[in-house]
Amino acid sequence: MNWNPAEPVDLPNATSGQVARTPRRAGAQAGRGRGERSATVRGADLARSSSLVGTDFQILTPDATENGAALSGHYVLAKLRPGLTLHATDTVELHDLTTELVQQSGLTCSLVLEGEIDFELGGHHFHCAAQTSDHAGSNGYVILRSSPQRFVRRSRQGTHVRKVNVTVSLDWLGAQSGELGRLLPAIRGTDLSHAIWSPSPHAIALAEQILNPPGLDGFLGRLYLECRATEILLEALRSLTGLGHGAAAGVRPRDRRRVQAACDFLEEHLSTPISIADVAREVGASVSTLQRLFHATRGMSVGNYVRERRLLKARFSLETDEISIAEAAAIAGYHSPANFATAFRRRFGLAPSELRALHHE
Repeated sequence: MNWNPAEPVDLPNATSGQVARTPRRAGAQAGRGRGERSATVRGADLARSSSLVGTDFQILTPDATENGAALSGHYVLAKLRPGLTLHATDTVELHDLTTELVQQSGLTCSLVLEGEIDFELGGHHFHCAAQTSDHAGSNGYVILRSSPQRFVRRSRQGTHVRKVNVTVSLDWLGAQSGELGRLLPAIRGTDLSHAIWSPSPHAIALAEQILNPPGLDGFLGRLYLECRATEILLEALRSLTGLGHGAAAGVRPRDRRRVQAACDFLEEHLSTPISIADVAREVGASVSTLQRLFHATRGMSVGNYVRERRLLKARFSLETDEISIAEAAAIAGYHSPANFATAFRRRFGLAPSELRALHHE
């Protein structure tokens, strides 16, 4: 796409083939040494563009207004064709901000190149972060929403986020070919399903190309983005369904539904003691089979999955509720606040007390 930094560009109406983007301002400083002038994204810009992906957008932060600046940098929200939407950002959060949206049904693959994103979707808490030398975790999620879901995003001032989201409607996904239509029963099961995704170097390169496109206008510009977005989607679908190569290849749809049922059961019992045998019995599998399936589809053991989800729930509570560190430790399943603080710092890079201070000064 070819943006003239000296001429503001309004975000157009959400129609097929149009790109919602923030204006470039002449004289602004280049971000991160990339040679691009930064743009300011206001709350009103976010509200206007959000109609591409959902309804009922709200800014929940009390001291934030629609006319106030929310982000600085490169922000694109594009409906490349009916049912296929691209959201790409290379931005810095200008202050703490909480936004809410009812997301449409569909499948989203999210690839985070830098920074971290905290959000709640359908009552579940997610923390998606780029890979670093200190934390070798996933830098992507694949999320399937069979029905509209409430989405709450909490941004932290100063965070630099570089990410690419590709979202397709269920109608688009099923209409592409008979093969994809037959795949849908394998990835459907509940109103909200998700899987960890570790993008390949090729997918990361495609995301970089989306964030740094050549000077192509109109149809060619949209085609450039669409080709890369659909290739990222292909890899994400292969990860989700087990097609192609990789550790998850060969996992049967029935076993994938077992894993999803186990995750749903665990989410319902995060606050209560539960054994792996209980979970295996609930989904009709042996303990060893369930562990094998979790390693193949989630990249971790059942126990590590539970620890991750509890830590995320504790972090979310520290950010949103005025709870003590001891209460957060209990949410995460720790009897010792000191042990909880150690695990929390190892996972998120800061102490629970530091996070709490950031949000409840």
